[in-house]
Amino acid sequence: MVVIHKEKRTKTESGIIIATNNKADERIPQLGKVVSIGPDVNDIGIDDYVVFEAYAGLEFQPEDEDLSYVILNEEDIRAIYTQDEE
Repeated sequence: MVVIHKEKRTKTESGIIIATNNKADERIPQLGKVVSIGPDVNDIGIDDYVVFEAYAGLEFQPEDEDLSYVILNEEDIRAIYTQDEE
């Protein structure tokens, strides 16, 4: 599945992203919104929010986008938050 990583980053006016090197941040769960799922994913849907470990999956950022994406396995997901339609 592909998730938009909702990571807070510090970006300078010139476009440089400042990384956080705080060891405490490694233990903070990460939040992301699911944008794509594979055929074998059962309990997770598009637009669900998921919680995962900081170093789970493979993170990538397309050159022409500000968003960061993470490719995750279903086993990497620690919690699922689904918004019900009213």
